[in-house]
Amino acid sequence: MITTLLFGLAPTLHASKEDLVTAMKDNTARVGRGPRKVSLRHALVITQVALSMVALISAGLFVRSLREAYKADPGFDPHGVLLASFDPFLSGYDETRGREFYRRLVERVRTMPGIESATLARRLPLTDGGIAFCKRRDRRLRAS
Repeated sequence: MITTLLFGLAPTLHASKEDLVTAMKDNTARVGRGPRKVSLRHALVITQVALSMVALISAGLFVRSLREAYKADPGFDPHGVLLASFDPFLSGYDETRGREFYRRLVERVRTMPGIESATLARRLPLTDGGIAFCKRRDRRLRAS
C-alpha cells in the first residue's frame, strides 16, 4: 500500500496542479535540444515500471512452478490412503504412555476389516506432517 501511495499518488498530485497544455508545449519544444533533466516524477515512473516488471515475472514463475509441482509424480500411489494425526501429549500423556498409545493404535488399526497395512510416521511426503496412516484394501472406501 505504501508503494501504491508513493508511486501512484505523488505523480497524480503533481500532474493535477500543472497545466497540461503548457506542459505539453514545453516538452515538444525540448525535443532535439539535448539531454533533459530527470525529475522526481520521471524517476518514480521508471522505478514503478521496473518494480511492476519484476512483480509480473515473479508471479509468472510462481504460477509455472506451482503447475509443475501439481503435475509431478510423487513416487507413490496416494489413492486409498487414510491419514490421521494424533498428539496424545496434548492430553497429558507422558512419553511412556504416549508410546503405548501409538503401539495399541497401530495394532487395533491393523486388525480392522479392509485395512491392508498401518504404520506410524513423523513426516509424510508432500504433507505438512502427520502421525499415522493406513492403506485400505478396497479402493472404494477412500477417506474424504
